Amino acid sequence: LAGAGDLTLTYDTTAVSGLEDVQNLTLSKSSGAFTANSVETISITSGLVANTISTLTADSATTLNVSGSKDLTITGEISATVANIKTIDASAMTGSLKIENNDTTTTATLGSGDDVYKTSSAVAATYKVDGGAGTDELSVTAATVLDTALETARYENFEQLQINNIAATSATFSQDMSLLTGFDTVTIVAQDSTDGNADATMTTGLTNTADGTTVKFESLSTAEDGHKNTVAVTVDHATDVSTNTLNVVMGTATAASGATVTSATNAKVYATLTANNAETISVMSQGGANTLGALTSADLTTLNISGSKDLTIGAIGSATKLATVDASALTGTAKFVMASTNASTPAGTYTG
Repeated sequence: LAGAGDLTLTYDTTAVSGLEDVQNLTLSKSSGAFTANSVETISITSGLVANTISTLTADSATTLNVSGSKDLTITGEISATVANIKTIDASAMTGSLKIENNDTTTTATLGSGDDVYKTSSAVAATYKVDGGAGTDELSVTAATVLDTALETARYENFEQLQINNIAATSATFSQDMSLLTGFDTVTIVAQDSTDGNADATMTTGLTNTADGTTVKFESLSTAEDGHKNTVAVTVDHATDVSTNTLNVVMGTATAASGATVTSATNAKVYATLTANNAETISVMSQGGANTLGALTSADLTTLNISGSKDLTIGAIGSATKLATVDASALTGTAKFVMASTNASTPAGTYTG
């Protein structure tokens, strides 16, 4: 399959009369949909350059095999169009694989690339999802996916978590990080998806967070026109010591975070971060000009700023111990703007 066109295969009845029929598919700069009903196994090889399958449809398939050295994204949620899926085997994949699968009775094994497995439902007992080698991300769209130790034990070899707090109105997403092993990065995607003619707050809380965790703000958005949208993130460390650190990344390599204002404003995203246990917070700005509307930290003594894009931080609350602000790691023409409203009481050192 090559190019942007769709491909649908139909078979003579006798050709697919067995119970172990296999359809192989090699992708070469592909971006279309693929349909192969009546076969039990789909085996995909991703070659030439990065590939995309917009929708994979296979009404009889129970097994999906994926291999190849080039990145592959399957955009459509797999279990919606491959309803009988039970096994996803991408262990031979060396490129990155990005998929979404909401089926609870699928065992998935990913490969050595930096893979993304997205789901809205916790996998059931006796099944598991293995991220394999690489730096892999588990992307969840519901807080119930990882809310018990039994559930989280079924996900192995993931290093990053993406929380998709997306709703048509105000929503709260809480995650106990002590239930997860080996996760060092949490990406927050918060979106007010529908104009509900009302102010909305998308609240995300991380509890029992490991020291040195990185929290990323990405793809923040609001559909509100005449009302306000607040993205509020709270991080509580697992152990409160005198040297707690927190890393924050605003934006992706190619796009700003989406937060643009220092106070709640109609039709804009106002992002806030509360991390009361962190003595040192390091914020990197990338992808475009970023704004963190409010930063609250009772224990904060040092604020480090880095990155290649402008960063504005609004009010800094509760930080009566803040003594050092260091923006010397900013590169190029990037500048840092800090609002005059902050709670610092000691004499401060400011480096730009």
